[in-house]
Amino acid sequence: MKKNYHILIFCLLAVFVVWLLGGTAYRWSCWPFAGLFGEIENLENVFSPVGAFFSALAAGATFFLIFWQFKEADKREEEFQVQLFENKFFQLINIHRDNVKNIYYGFTKRRRDYQYSGQQAFYAFYNMFCYTCRTISKKNFMDSSSDILISASLEKIINEQDMLFDFSSDETLKISETILCQETNYQLNMYYHSIYVVLKFIDDNVQEKSRRKRYLRIFRAQISVYEYLMIYYHAAIHKEYDNDELRFKKLIEDTGFFHNMEKHLIVDLDEHGRPFLTRYADSAFLSS
Repeated sequence: MKKNYHILIFCLLAVFVVWLLGGTAYRWSCWPFAGLFGEIENLENVFSPVGAFFSALAAGATFFLIFWQFKEADKREEEFQVQLFENKFFQLINIHRDNVKNIYYGFTKRRRDYQYSGQQAFYAFYNMFCYTCRTISKKNFMDSSSDILISASLEKIINEQDMLFDFSSDETLKISETILCQETNYQLNMYYHSIYVVLKFIDDNVQEKSRRKRYLRIFRAQISVYEYLMIYYHAAIHKEYDNDELRFKKLIEDTGFFHNMEKHLIVDLDEHGRPFLTRYADSAFLSS
């Protein structure tokens, strides 16, 4: 737009210079204008078309400048909206980081204290989750470390479960997550909500593909391997309280949030107890 604006200014100046030099040359009867248009007294009639031309030219220039001003105003408004979005986006990122930093889990076993905080805590959460799933389903539901340390309180909660029947895959996940939430004082609820809010904010406000990819890439960079795994199992079964929709799962599929996820770490069973790779559509693992 600026290039076109410069061209217009140059053309107007060129026309003005030609008009000025030509008029001067004619006024003083300089070659080649001498007598070209007749007597000077008749110039008013002779140059009426020229005046109309310049009037139209001026009107066109005015229209162009008004159009250019509107375009610039739209551009400034778009830049302002992007700035507002990014300010809110990075505020949400900072809130998410603070939530992760504040996550803490610890217990004492065999006269030794075990403490986990921040992203490190998710490794402990994942192993506890796997252990719980494997224990209550009586199946090799997921792989977990053989030397995993389980708190006495977690063992007590698991032992209180009714084991008179085999749980299905979904039931196992739901019960295991409930047990884990109790053991960790429901810290993960706020964490999952934070993830959902940031993804929803991007999905609702950014449609341009390149910008959408950029913001999702920035957000995914905040997530560790074991955070991804915990989100994977939570969103796969978490339904809204007012209906049976898996909104979190659908949002992940719409945004390709699992694009960087280590899929080889996913171990799951279908409803018949047979291994299968994923509970999500392929779009969940593709860059949005």
